[in-house]
Amino acid sequence: MYKSPFSLRCVSIRFCCMLALLLFISSEAFISTANSDDFTTQGRGVLYTIESLDFLTEAVTRQSDGSYRITSSLIIAHKSRPDILQLSAGLTLRFSKGSSLTIAGMLIAIGTEDAPITLTSDTEGEWNGMIFTAEPSEQAGKRSAKHKVSTEASVIRNIRIENAQIGIACQSASPRIESNRIKGCKVYALRFTDADPIVRENRISNHRGTTALYAVSGAPQIIDNHLELTESQTGIILIDSNAHIAKNRFYGGSSAMTCRGGAPSIENNEIYNAKTGISGSNTDFTVATNRIHNTATGIYVDHGTTNIQSNRIHEADLVAISIWNSPQTKIEENIINQSQIGIYSKDAHLTINQNVLRENGYAIYIKSGDADVRANSVHKNTKAGIAFWERATGEITDNELS
Repeated sequence: MYKSPFSLRCVSIRFCCMLALLLFISSEAFISTANSDDFTTQGRGVLYTIESLDFLTEAVTRQSDGSYRITSSLIIAHKSRPDILQLSAGLTLRFSKGSSLTIAGMLIAIGTEDAPITLTSDTEGEWNGMIFTAEPSEQAGKRSAKHKVSTEASVIRNIRIENAQIGIACQSASPRIESNRIKGCKVYALRFTDADPIVRENRISNHRGTTALYAVSGAPQIIDNHLELTESQTGIILIDSNAHIAKNRFYGGSSAMTCRGGAPSIENNEIYNAKTGISGSNTDFTVATNRIHNTATGIYVDHGTTNIQSNRIHEADLVAISIWNSPQTKIEENIINQSQIGIYSKDAHLTINQNVLRENGYAIYIKSGDADVRANSVHKNTKAGIAFWERATGEITDNELS
């Protein structure tokens, strides 16, 4: 068929226009690299999958077994709008040493019990882990309220995170972290800075660092998690944090929980075989309805204002509750059994009210300071029921002793 030069020229122009449009879409929606090693999305509201990233960057490569190898860091950005990365159940991502997955936009990663999502290292070295961050917006140079909302909308559920430096780090970002297994991390399993994530029903095991969860400021909700610790490790460290820590189970460890500053609430946790169950320094916190078994020290407070209420402490080799230098501490309605010393105080002002202390060495031992000891039930203690020593003063009223 004959085609005029004019029609051929129209086809050529149309093809060039389509090519230019495709190149424009690619540059706008997909490709922006911060440097030669990292792959960064544009941050303009695009939905990505690992399959689309495999198409867009050489940093992601599908392997013969169906897993994906990640050879440099991936950054899901938020600039004018949050980009979204969606990971489907059953995926396995293997990260090279030093690489990471950074979420400044949004991550939706939901596996199942039968088909979890696995993020692990591809060599003997550790990858850097998953990082959530609210990076400054391009317009104002500040973290916006919309940006905060996008990070809070991120969900991580039924993921296995293995062999990372830090399993999940949150910097001014607050995703939901639920029902995950975090194993074999070198520094922290979880680290939060100025963040309020919901951390629920996760399991931390085979941890290699000294601290499993480390939080600075913020108010994370840490609920119903399971932590397995060696005798030299600390489960949770809080610095100037108002965290809510509830219904967690701690097995072993040098300390289950250590707090400095802030006003956290610690409730309904179970602690087994730790050297120290819960300790606080310069902390105004509430410690209530916890079960603490077989420790050296159950609860230790130094320079803090504390409410210690309705806990059960059994078999503390040294002291069940030890209070030092506290301007005001209330110890009420606790049950303390078979400890060397039930309640010990030095240079503190205490209210000790309606506790049950049985089969201890010393039930209540006030070294110095003052204490109002009222309406306690003190039975079968081998050395002394209530002992005041040295510069100790106070009142002893309506207690039942045998």
